Amino acid sequence: MSFLNPKIDENEFLYRAIKNQFQISGILRKIDLLLHFLKIRKVFQSIETEIAIKGKLLLAF
Repeated sequence: MSFLNPKIDENEFLYRAIKNQFQISGILRKIDLLLHFLKIRKVFQSIETEIAIKGKLLLAF
């Protein structure tokens, strides 16, 4: 019996806790991948900006 809900036995309580942990870790993994993608995108944008600036400088001469 779980002290939180007497109707749920210990196995059900553990199953739900593990299931919730996997859901949370999956969400955190997705957030981590999204942040990684945004960092890569920011790097490419800065490279594009640098190329555009150099291109404008070359056109100025």
